[in-house]
Amino acid sequence: MKKSLLLTLFLGISFTTQANVNRLDSTQHYPVKSVIKQLNKKGWDKSIVTLQNPDDFGFENVSIIYTLPPINSQTLFTRFNGQKLLVRDNSTTIKVDGKTVQHKESKVYSEPGSYDWVGYYNSNNDYKIIITNRTPIPQTATVGSSQSMYQSKGTKHGEPNETSTGRWELKPSTKNSGNNTPTAQLCLYHDTVSITTSIEDTTAEKQSLCYTIDTQGNVLDETIEIISYSENNGEPPMVFKTPTSNQ
Repeated sequence: MKKSLLLTLFLGISFTTQANVNRLDSTQHYPVKSVIKQLNKKGWDKSIVTLQNPDDFGFENVSIIYTLPPINSQTLFTRFNGQKLLVRDNSTTIKVDGKTVQHKESKVYSEPGSYDWVGYYNSNNDYKIIITNRTPIPQTATVGSSQSMYQSKGTKHGEPNETSTGRWELKPSTKNSGNNTPTAQLCLYHDTVSITTSIEDTTAEKQSLCYTIDTQGNVLDETIEIISYSENNGEPPMVFKTPTSNQ
């Protein structure tokens, strides 16, 4: 498999935003803030993405399964990075040709009330991610709106390991809500680059998590795509997507 398949930031959560919002004219306003809060709280129940080009790597199939429990009255508090936060156990399982080749258990930390994700920690390799530079999410947005998102820093054994940036965008949607309510596609984009001394070992990852929503704030479906690639010339990217049957 690839030298370094990051897959670290896909935690099934969204992030608070920063910078200026760019809007196009539209008469429909979508409750972006409440939808993102809903996604933060919900977590993931065995969400699966599969490799679209396994032949490029000599496999029949590769899948990644993510599990993150929802925030509820049973969610515990702990201290992380000097803050009192909610903590959940996050698991990632990678299967190649039906066999489990990697399973990771990590901690995900969220702010009480807003449920904004603020950090991640894996004790096995002392791997930590801290979100920085956040500002409040707008209550509503119109189709065509886009906005810069978080910046984060990752460390492993106390040494800088990666940097991440992101943005959200509200796009037109052709999906029908079933009750003639207008819909739009809320997409969250996350880009991660590893920090190494050699460009040949540099691995990057691009993620898009898109949700069809209506003007009432209901989430109707989701589509996930993860592209992981190396700066090493000649190595094709690994492209993961949600199975067609789940879309």
